[in-house]
Amino acid sequence: MNSLSLQYFLAAADHRSITRAAEALFVTQQNISNHIIKLEKEFGIILFDRKPELRLTYAGEQLYRYAKNLQQMEVSLQREMSDIAGDNHGAITIGIPQTRSSYMLSRILPEYHREFPHISLQVVVQNSNRLNDLVEQGDIDVFIGFASQRPNGHIKTISLNKERLCAVVPYDRLSNRYPDSLRSVTNLFNSHFLLSEFVDEEFLLPSEGSRVREAVNRSLRAQNLELKKVALECPDIPTLLFLAREGMGLAFSFESMAHQLLADHIGQPNGVFVFPMDEKIEGDIVIGYSKEHYLSKATKHFIDKAISCYNHTEF
Repeated sequence: MNSLSLQYFLAAADHRSITRAAEALFVTQQNISNHIIKLEKEFGIILFDRKPELRLTYAGEQLYRYAKNLQQMEVSLQREMSDIAGDNHGAITIGIPQTRSSYMLSRILPEYHREFPHISLQVVVQNSNRLNDLVEQGDIDVFIGFASQRPNGHIKTISLNKERLCAVVPYDRLSNRYPDSLRSVTNLFNSHFLLSEFVDEEFLLPSEGSRVREAVNRSLRAQNLELKKVALECPDIPTLLFLAREGMGLAFSFESMAHQLLADHIGQPNGVFVFPMDEKIEGDIVIGYSKEHYLSKATKHFIDKAISCYNHTEF
């Protein structure tokens, strides 16, 4: 048994396909198959059921668990020895949800790269629940997203900020509705937004199942309201914000996201107003890492940089 055979075995198991594993590793399918057959002969077992699709046998599941641990131990060993040697080269893999990647990483990564230009960076985009799993498995080093609602003693999380729901109202729609009292209405809505005033407007909504949509639905139920005109539903909140900026309709968002993506357009003619809402969005935005795996200096520096950029951010 050698590490290359285990690497190919893990790739086939993760991709559930020898073809996809070979493509990911830039080797031939026959090469992957030969290494798997070699392991099966060495242990005298069958590692995969090959029909109707590739999946691990019971024996394969046990080998996968040990191989994954060995792989992570090898990575941890290499990183710790590199840190001891004072080598400033290295790599970290960062996980983040799609809706946050552009505006959060744009604040962290340029400054981090200027300070640590020899650290190679890879970004994995997944939802927060999946990122919690990936960091525990050692497939990523650190993640930014919502903390898992399932208690997990293997993951350390540090709160970056608490999210609030906000309404994004096109400037022209508010000024047309309140032509003689725009300033006073704006001051009122900044302290207490009245969704009931806008139910007849056109709305741009995030898709069902998202945290923002769930918060909007709770707010509507609590006030016994119904939105009469839904012009668009879309899973990507930045897209909804940019469409609201163009006047297509009212949108809802995480407050931090709206303020960062629309910073130059808030309160400006042909721009938008961003009004905080009382409904809370469940969960804090955190940066998280595994307690079980070695935390390299490069990863520690990234965590420190994220905390300095976002901890206790207010708008």
